[in-house]
Amino acid sequence: ETVVGGYEGRIDNQSSSSKYGSVSFALPQSKFNAFRAELESLVGSRFITINISSQNLLSQKVSIEDQQKQADKNLADYKTERQKFISSHNSTVATLQAKIDKANADLVSLRSQTETAGILAQIKTISDDLAYQKKLLDNENTNYKNQLSSFDSNIKYAEEWKKAVETQDKTL
Repeated sequence: ETVVGGYEGRIDNQSSSSKYGSVSFALPQSKFNAFRAELESLVGSRFITINISSQNLLSQKVSIEDQQKQADKNLADYKTERQKFISSHNSTVATLQAKIDKANADLVSLRSQTETAGILAQIKTISDDLAYQKKLLDNENTNYKNQLSSFDSNIKYAEEWKKAVETQDKTL
């Protein structure tokens, strides 16, 4: 086990009895000859039976690479969508805030004038519009928080999927 681990291998199976022992393991091919030489120097070749097998893992590797590409694409798409959403929100908030600021300035101006029926009607109209703009801003901010949370969840999921695929690739 120590020798296999020293050559970056892994033990897949092992068994032993009073007469015989068996160990199944996998090693990187580039380290196999050095491992074999060391093992034979420890016990001699007559005490070792070597069965070498190989497996073509290309189809699994291609599948994992496709998953990696898809995970990377999904993550990038989610981040792009999130950024577009933030930009759109900021633009909407700026527009609404500008309308609110203008309405407040108009109210200050109108309230400084002598009250007449026309001025009072304008104040009422602007006050109603101001309340409506504030309600739109509140709705926009509430929607923003909910949607941003959804984007963040999607990004977190995509990052976890990407890590899982990377682990799967490393394991293969």
